[in-house]
Amino acid sequence: MTESVAPAPVVRERVAPPGSAYAYAVGSRVADAGALAPMPQAVVATVPSLRSYRYMLINNRLLLVDPATGIVVAEVTD
Repeated sequence: MTESVAPAPVVRERVAPPGSAYAYAVGSRVADAGALAPMPQAVVATVPSLRSYRYMLINNRLLLVDPATGIVVAEVTD
């Protein structure tokens, strides 16, 4: 019997020049909540507290966002 694992969502990275509307920092509000992807199941299985967050990848930065408020809550490095 083979166990099925759902694939991770496809993330299309946005690239924007520094200082543009896409230069988000922790505490700022994202302009396009539709660009947020759900946390992959493998991540949620390892860190269940991240289940309620969404993420976006922009300018090689992975940002965790609270989908209820649209506010960036963390930038994930390494």
